[in-house]
Amino acid sequence: MQGYLTKPNKSFGSKKRFFVLDRMTLSYYENEAKGQKLADIVLNAQTRVSAVGAQQINIDNVQVSAKTSEKTSYVLLCDTPQKRDQWIVALTHACGIEEAERLKAQREAEERARLEAEEAERRRREAEEAERRRLEAEEAERRRLEAEEAERRRREVEEAERRRREAEEAERRRLEAEEAERRRREAEDLALWEAQEAERLRLLALQQAVVEDIPEPALDLKPRVETSQAVYKVLVAL
Repeated sequence: MQGYLTKPNKSFGSKKRFFVLDRMTLSYYENEAKGQKLADIVLNAQTRVSAVGAQQINIDNVQVSAKTSEKTSYVLLCDTPQKRDQWIVALTHACGIEEAERLKAQREAEERARLEAEEAERRRREAEEAERRRLEAEEAERRRLEAEEAERRRREVEEAERRRREAEEAERRRLEAEEAERRRREAEDLALWEAQEAERLRLLALQQAVVEDIPEPALDLKPRVETSQAVYKVLVAL
């Protein structure tokens, strides 16, 4: 906001100056050409702006940048009550800028803190999720290895059982082969014995047949000679 305001002065009388309000700084010049700046009146949260009468504005608790002035209060006069009201509204708003900015900065800081806390929480949850997934992956890998180990042991047991059965089967076949060989030999021995026995019987039968085929000699028996008969019987028996 800008415009002419009357600046009363006890020493030099009242002077109109051209005032320009830029945020929290109320600057004034000799005229609206804005040549040399005469002073900067810096408003702050402690500055108080009040209306006196129909035209006067009192501004207290300010800082002045002019080297020749150490004033902390200003009295300004407006041409009309409407102008005074407009300037009071603008000045009051300017005095609240610092507090508003402070509150805004505080809110922004709180918002940043909230966002940072949310981001930290999100990262924490992500870290927990990543850790959970890592543990699940490790558990899955452990179970997979255990399953592989169990499968390997099962195959080893099956292989050992297969080899045991094969060994038992081989042993059974060996024993059966030995039994068959024993029986074959017994059969051969029996057949040989039977052949030998048959041959012996055949020869014995032949011997008997030869003996039976020998004709009995004509004997001149002399009954009274017992010695001769005994010799004869012995010879016939031979």
